[in-house]
Amino acid sequence: MRRLRAMSQLARRWWAALLLLVLALLAAGRSINLSSLPFTSDETWTRVHRQGVLRVGTDASYPPLASLSNDGTFVGLDVDLARAIAEAMNVDLELANIHWDGLLGALQAGRIDMIISAMPYDGTLTRDVAFSTAYADLGLVLVASVENSQPDDWASARVAVELGSEAHLYVRRLGQERAPVRLVIVDHVDDLLTPLIEGSADVAICDRITGGQLAADSRLKMILPPLVSEPVYVVTARDAPRLIAEVDSIIANLVATDELQRMNHRWLGGEE
Repeated sequence: MRRLRAMSQLARRWWAALLLLVLALLAAGRSINLSSLPFTSDETWTRVHRQGVLRVGTDASYPPLASLSNDGTFVGLDVDLARAIAEAMNVDLELANIHWDGLLGALQAGRIDMIISAMPYDGTLTRDVAFSTAYADLGLVLVASVENSQPDDWASARVAVELGSEAHLYVRRLGQERAPVRLVIVDHVDDLLTPLIEGSADVAICDRITGGQLAADSRLKMILPPLVSEPVYVVTARDAPRLIAEVDSIIANLVATDELQRMNHRWLGGEE
């Protein structure tokens, strides 16, 4: 019995040391040869590398994250990330256009190997799926004219928001916690451009995708980082630990080489 306990303690120390090594390598932006690590069985990872094909599900109705061009080609941030992951794994990429509501079902049924479709973290799903390191943040951002910056005094700022939006609720909470904020309310998010250009609002608050679209106007800019964080993740099945570990390693390398930042800037815009 003492021998079994000693062996168990030794095994725990060994696994702890291995985990620390992996985390250190990821933090340093080093790629890891995952085939040499003794993870538990991962049939998905094995099949992907044996067949040389990575099947990724995405909802291609959500530009600039994923959409179809006129010739039917997938384009967007999620698509670029999927291609980078497949390239780093040295496998071919097979993209499947699946409506958002069907993505998790397709993953659980084994029709796809992972989801890359701007999926936020959901703790209620962790028994069935695993979430990668975040690859983008789609939270609330400020948009202002190129001459303006983030307000130092919110009480004196005129803030444009869409009626009933998350941004509207955020500014109302801000006013309750600090000082009342002068709101400029528009009926639709597309109408945020007008008060900014006409000067009836100093800044607008909206989600990052809308912010990037507004900042396409050369008179405006989007200010990062987001006021409220809403990170999104790659998702795999829970029983694919080797696959999600390889994805994390690839994302860490994309961050270390600034490639992920370039992808985000290309599709989402903004200035740090």
